[in-house]
Amino acid sequence: MAVKKFIPTQPPFNAKKVIRVPPSKLLSVKPTIGRRDLQGINVNIVDSPTEISTNPLDFVYLFYGPKKIGKTKFTSMFGGNEGITYFLMFEKLARHLSIRQSLMADVINEKIGLIETSAWLLAEAYLETLISQPENIRVVCADGLLAMYEKAFIQGCKEGGFQHPSDLKDYGKSWDKVKGTFYRFVDRLVTSKFGVMFNCHDVALRDENLDGSTKMQIVPNLPKYADEFVRHKVDNVFYMHYRERSRWLQLRGDQIVYAGCANEKNFLTPDGEQICMIPLGTSAEEGYKNFINAFNNKQTKTYEEVTKQDLTELSKQKGDTTIRTKGKKKL
Repeated sequence: MAVKKFIPTQPPFNAKKVIRVPPSKLLSVKPTIGRRDLQGINVNIVDSPTEISTNPLDFVYLFYGPKKIGKTKFTSMFGGNEGITYFLMFEKLARHLSIRQSLMADVINEKIGLIETSAWLLAEAYLETLISQPENIRVVCADGLLAMYEKAFIQGCKEGGFQHPSDLKDYGKSWDKVKGTFYRFVDRLVTSKFGVMFNCHDVALRDENLDGSTKMQIVPNLPKYADEFVRHKVDNVFYMHYRERSRWLQLRGDQIVYAGCANEKNFLTPDGEQICMIPLGTSAEEGYKNFINAFNNKQTKTYEEVTKQDLTELSKQKGDTTIRTKGKKKL
């Protein structure tokens, strides 16, 4: 039987050509960027993990729920009496609240009866002014997210030179123009140094399951692409709603309600369980107090399922969520 000689397809390994770099010098090696358009751009590679913030104002929130439930009053509590929260009101001014607010509406030249400055450009001007001259402003709240999108839609059509994106068969370019108008404002806001809040109404949509059956889901009232964009930009989407006569804030989603919480170190019970709902009580002051307690992991119950006993206990405790109630220990 003939034995075939093995012929290597690779050149012989030459140990002398191996350059060994000491581990201590690995971080000091500066690789050359091949792309010319990236050369000259200075970047700083972070050498340690980012510290998790313990300040609730450092996160981006989307609060949504039924009309007149008190979203604006609740979010105004984050600024306290110091006036550190500024409201960009896209629907109407909240004249019943003592807050720092400006209405984002068309500025009309009364002499000629024409729009001098559109509501959207006015909003962008306000935002750029706040960013460049923040003074003591720490938080910016865009109140009325659907109305905000509608104003962006009008501005996008104007800048694109068309009445409606669907009138043009341009493979979606006109829709991209409208989306871009909305996106640029949201991007500019969430990447600023402010704490950011969005207030939005809710809507019940019929959704289809994989098996063909349908279900109703409560979601923020926004067009699909605007809703998806905002959801990706915020840290937390919380749903405000009523249970009997008390208001609750749902932090985590289920089959009926869309919600989401990105904070892994916050909104936990003292035992480390994820909080599902926060009782907001009957006033904004009580709701804000309970929200901060939940953020600081002081709320003792998860309220995954709210029972009549829970409502009775909260009533006896005057809404205090930090009191431990007697009950059977979990096995």
